[in-house]
This record gives sequence, structure tokens and C-alpha cells, in this order.
Amino acid sequence: MIPALADGRLPTGEWTATWAEVQDEFGTSNWRLHLLEGCRRALVALKAAGCRRAWIDGSFVTGKLHPGDIDSCYDPIGVDRAKLHPALLDLSPGRPAQKAEFGCEFFPTSSRPGPVSTSWSSFNATVMVNARESSSST
Repeated sequence: MIPALADGRLPTGEWTATWAEVQDEFGTSNWRLHLLEGCRRALVALKAAGCRRAWIDGSFVTGKLHPGDIDSCYDPIGVDRAKLHPALLDLSPGRPAQKAEFGCEFFPTSSRPGPVSTSWSSFNATVMVNARESSSST
């Protein structure tokens, strides 16, 4: 369950949510719904490669009216890189292929996202989405 935003931000922590909860909480405009659709497509592609967990973070999980994208990471354990969508392999500066294909950025991480990870943003709260739930269309 995703807690209510306080001063436009999630409380510090990691929050597990269904895809429907993510859509209900953060799909508050046509732009945000557009970003979520790209994120869902990326999650489906990750699931097809064996991914079981992913996190979304950044300004998208705040009260910001028009976030530029969705910052995300995924647990690479069990992921077959040969099965990953080619855009998800783009970790070059700015991740242009990921943004063009999905409108979001996904980084592999073997540790929990958060302020202690050097490959993750400075935000203190994340929402974890189980890959099995991201493939349902709503």
C-alpha cells in the first residue's frame, strides 16, 4: 500500500504496491498516465527476461504535476540479458534509447534502491512493484 504524500513526497521508506495502486496514486494526469504506460511496457519486457522486482522513484512518486520521466531500477537476479529489450541495455548518459522507447529509465541494481546506492537517485522513498502484477492491463 502506498501511503499518502506529505508535503508532496512519500514518507521515507520502501512501499510495496500493486500496479493498480501505482496507477491510482500516481496516474493523476494524462501525462502521468502516458509515463505509466511506458513504464508498464518496460516492466512487461523485464518480466519476459526473468525480472521479478522493480522499483519506481524520482519526481514521479512525488506530487510534482509534470515529472519529466520515471526513474526506475530492477533486481537483475534471474534476468537473462540476452532476452532484455535492446533499449533496456542502454545505460549511456541520459539513457536516450530507454527514454525514447519507454519514457523512463531502468537501472539494474543488486542492492535495494535508496540513498545508499550510487546508481540511484537522492530520493528517500521508493515504490516496489512486483513484475507479475505489472503485466495486467488496466
